[in-house]
Formats: sequence, structure tokens, C-alpha cells
Amino acid sequence: MAGTVIPLGGTSNHFKTKKLKNLHGWDPFNVTEDCDLGARLFKKGYKTALLDSTTYEEANSRIISWIKQRSRWIKGYIQTYLVHMRDPIKFHREFGLQALIFQLVVGARMTFILINPILWLATISYFALYQFVGPTIESLYPTPVFYIAVTSLVFGNFIYFYNYMIGCAKKGQWSLIKWVFLIPLYWLMTSIAAIVAFYQLIVAPHFWEKTEHGLHLSVKAKQKEAIRLLPRLALSDAVFGGSVLIFASIAANFSNFLYNAYLGRSVDLSQFGTVALIGNIFTLVGVITTALGRTVSYKTAYLLGKFGYTVSDFWAKTQKVSWLYRSWQTFLMKLTLFPSYFLHRFGYLP
Repeated sequence: MAGTVIPLGGTSNHFKTKKLKNLHGWDPFNVTEDCDLGARLFKKGYKTALLDSTTYEEANSRIISWIKQRSRWIKGYIQTYLVHMRDPIKFHREFGLQALIFQLVVGARMTFILINPILWLATISYFALYQFVGPTIESLYPTPVFYIAVTSLVFGNFIYFYNYMIGCAKKGQWSLIKWVFLIPLYWLMTSIAAIVAFYQLIVAPHFWEKTEHGLHLSVKAKQKEAIRLLPRLALSDAVFGGSVLIFASIAANFSNFLYNAYLGRSVDLSQFGTVALIGNIFTLVGVITTALGRTVSYKTAYLLGKFGYTVSDFWAKTQKVSWLYRSWQTFLMKLTLFPSYFLHRFGYLP
């Protein structure tokens, strides 16, 4: 049981109906009504119990929608702070230390979210542009404050990162741990949302940014539609791919004919035989490497399919890489066959 201000979350809250009615329910003008309700519960003498449970709520995975959601939350936090600080002296006289916790959890948190980009800019400027702004920044940070700030920068951020990692590890989400290092981008996006919230607090304080839900359902619908159209797409891809392959083979053979015809007129028989021999060696080597590469590709595709990976994505990447490899191989082969042409072109051969 926590006898302090707990900004309640939007989901998995459980109340006694009678107690909730005594508090007159939610504030219809506060866009983060759960945070405000948590503060009012505390001020009325109630305690909040935290349950060790999991809420299976869909995370907002689109940037614009995420910023809208966070801007509403931050605007609601600011509204909650302003409402409960109408009489700050009385509030601190009645609740003492708990009032200070309210200042840190709600007020200071929103303040630092807003000024965080300014602090980042000052830190980067201090190291990158010291000769211009260094003394000014140092004058703003007396020695004790400077050491406190450096300690917070190093150890505070480490504790944040470590807590996120522990959270992923306890839930068995090991694949998510690597994304923890992108948390600074998350903080930057939160500051952007805070700027939007501050602007809306002035021009549209009660405007409610609706959170977009069901994003995973739209993804599943697209997957089902793709599966339904897969036979038709596979047929069209096969026809298109086969046509391109035939055309490429015709173009390659025709260009090879023109190249040999040119060499036949420009070099003598012995030189032409040397060029043809080098070309045949490259062809034989290509047969071996191509066979080996396809064996590895088929075996890799089999293993990916067996263990649940998307084979279509694998083949798309494999085809792209193999195309680059074959293009590079063809380029090297032509580059090797061209010396005779260049020697003849610049007069070193008849």
C-alpha cells in the first residue's frame, strides 16, 4: 500500500464504486483524468495498492499517433499540477513530505521534459564550442551544482538504462534489450510531445487527442489479404521474372556476339584464342561457385523455413545480394578480358 500521490495509469485500475462516487468520479475537463484521480485519492486519505500483474495493452507504434497520445498525457499532468497547486502553502502545510513528492513526480517531471532539449544543447555546446560558450555555461553552474549535474549525467542515465534492461530481462524479452540504447531518442520525442502539449494547454486546454488503437489488427488484416493473393502474385511474379530472365539472356548473348565479332576484327588469331581461354576459365569457375552458392542458399532457406522465419523475406534479400555479386563478377570478368582491347586501342598491339 502506498500512502502517497500515485499518478494512476489508464488501464487495469480497480476501484470500489462507492468510494469513487464519493470523489465525484473523474474530472471531465482534465485530459489525463487518471493522474488527477490519483492525486485526489491521496488528498482524501485513501491509499493505492500496486498489484504484481501484467496489462496486455497494445503499444502505440506510429510516431505521429504516439506524439498525440503523449502530448495529451503531458497536458493532463500539467493540468493536474495547476489544479492541485491552487493553494501551494496549504497543500505543503497539510501533507509535508508527500507534497514534495508530488512536486517531483508531477511538477518537476513535466518541467524537465520541456527543458530537456535545452540542457542537451547546452551540454553539446559546452564540449563542441567551449571557446565561445564555455565560460558562460560554467558561470551558470557553480562547482557544487556542476558536480551534481555530472553525477546525474553519468550515473542517473546508467540507472535509467539498467532499469529498462532489467524490465526486458524479467519479462524474457531479450530481443528488446538492444533497443534500450535508443532511449535518448524516446526522450527527445517526449520533449517534442511536451512542446505540443504546452501549446495546446494555451489554445485548446480541453481538447482530447484520441489514441489510435487496433494497429496490430490492421497488420493482421494485411497479412491475411497477402496470403489470399499469394497464388496470384506468385504467378504474376513468375511470369514477370521468367520474361526478364529470357530477355536478359538474349541481350547478354547478343552483346557477347558483338564483343567477339569486334575482337575477331581487331586482334589476331592467337590473341583472340588467349582472350577466349581466359573467358572459358572464368565460366568454369563460375559454374563451381554458382553451384556452391545455390546449395548454401537452398539449405539456408530450408533451415529458415523449418525454424519459423519468413522465407520470402530471405529470398528477396538473397536475390538482391546475388544480383550484386553476379554484377560484380561480370564486371571483373569483362575487366580482365579488356586488356587486349586497350592495348590495341592505344597502339601497343597491331
